[in-house]
Amino acid sequence: MSGLMTHTKKFQQVSVDALHACPVPESTNTFEPINHGWLYEEVRKACNTRGYVIAAEDLRVTDNGDEFFGILRLRQTVNPSNDWDLSLGIRNTNNKRASAGIFLGNNVWLCDNLQFSAEHTFLRKHHAGSYDVVREGVCDITRRLDGYRQEQEQFIRNLQTWVLTPELRDHLIVDCLRNGGILGGEVIKVIGEVESPSEGNPEANGETAWGLMNAITWVQKGGYDRNPETQAQRSIQLQKVFCPA
Repeated sequence: MSGLMTHTKKFQQVSVDALHACPVPESTNTFEPINHGWLYEEVRKACNTRGYVIAAEDLRVTDNGDEFFGILRLRQTVNPSNDWDLSLGIRNTNNKRASAGIFLGNNVWLCDNLQFSAEHTFLRKHHAGSYDVVREGVCDITRRLDGYRQEQEQFIRNLQTWVLTPELRDHLIVDCLRNGGILGGEVIKVIGEVESPSEGNPEANGETAWGLMNAITWVQKGGYDRNPETQAQRSIQLQKVFCPA
């Protein structure tokens, strides 16, 4: 799952041009706000340099333009995968509410309380010299794209080739239940999804760990809209079962 979670009407979806048009307060000796559009362009250019294009994006700002957050879906320009994309989140506020942030992951989520969950993060308070430091942070995060993608490809291949017996499948479901990755009320739904996948979820099955993971996340997808903070923590617990340290 990767996307934006909005729980209030405070944030509105906007275009790139609208990002550039958002007002930027004047800098002081201790506070240097960052133009939302500038941050977006720095990220886009850095991704392009690394061989990634934006396959899709969701950009949102508050009515007065002082807060911005968004998700970019990144796809390789060479040998792009049809199965999944990397996600990169961007956050910026010019009202001193939160630091500027960039978040890289296979499953990135941001919600309108400006919290985040991702595998790699960069955060910068709006102190003097913000633009230079943030530019360096963008370069550092995007430098990780290829290595991180390789890690995720290996993780997915491991799940796809991990064949499950019915007994092992049930054992994994119980482990997910024990560590909080799934709830008791979801067990029957997960088993049902494994045995008869929903339309739009063809990879769900009980024959491999990848199929079981798809069944679980399909059952849980509504939880991201209801409570993304809790659901993100449950996703972390799921990965501990399927890829223990």
